[in-house]
Amino acid sequence: MKCMNIVLTGSFGHVNRPLIDHLLGQGHHVTIVSRRSDKQPEAEALGVKIAVGQLENVDFIVKAFSRADAVYLMEPPVNFFNSTLDSQTYYGLIAENFVRAIRRNGIKQVVHLSSVGADTVVGNGTLVFHYQVESILSELPNDVSCCHVRPVCFYYKLQRFIPQIKNHGVIVSNYGGNDLIPWVSPSDIAAAIAEAFASPQEGRSFRYVYSDELPCHETARILGTALGKPDLKWVVVSDDQVLRYFEVIGMTPKLALGLVEMNVAIHRGELFEDFHRNRPESIGKVKMRDYAFEFVRKYHI
Repeated sequence: MKCMNIVLTGSFGHVNRPLIDHLLGQGHHVTIVSRRSDKQPEAEALGVKIAVGQLENVDFIVKAFSRADAVYLMEPPVNFFNSTLDSQTYYGLIAENFVRAIRRNGIKQVVHLSSVGADTVVGNGTLVFHYQVESILSELPNDVSCCHVRPVCFYYKLQRFIPQIKNHGVIVSNYGGNDLIPWVSPSDIAAAIAEAFASPQEGRSFRYVYSDELPCHETARILGTALGKPDLKWVVVSDDQVLRYFEVIGMTPKLALGLVEMNVAIHRGELFEDFHRNRPESIGKVKMRDYAFEFVRKYHI
């Protein structure tokens, strides 16, 4: 495998930290794109370069990608409480900037962090932007290898239930109970991305990544046992109850509806239909029991 200059968007987030280790271990040179200049010491400590700027600025992205042999793309999360933000317009702009920068620099290898739910434009709620971004990236020239890595449900998203457990001793959502959910660890996603760089496919491709698959009541039992709460339950409530809760805490109406719709698709199993049709032969290393230690640590912070 040849040594490459690889540019990673996504700053020093959950996936990029283990991904940096993989890529440096393979002998690549890595540059991190971040909007924060105070990340320079962290970059130096890890042995990577940093390009500081905004993904919304196409001239910056073109320059950041100028010496890249390959790029890793991910879209930043949005603020669900920002009423002035149109998330689909925002993500469309980011994706178009990526395409222009890749074209301008003649880059031939792209790995993109997408998501479960990216296979469809309906019924996936807030995840619809992943379908949108994948569609825009399909405009890249045919000789560009573009692999969409589609993780399932992130373990760390379970941390949003910590206040419920602390205050009410229960997990509550409009999915749960016996619903069977595939979960994934960022470190397993990072390994899949590194593998995609090492073994590029011609043209367009996608691959799902998962680490474990459990009914929600079993997830609650594992996390509860780790917390010393072995009777922890995951209770399913109505869509309206969850929507009202999102509205009470100030979430923007469109994104609140999108989250509820996504949860409905999880509850019905519809969100994972394409995952099951294209389930990867290999499964990640980090199981829910492994993640429980991290969950406990976050719980007690």
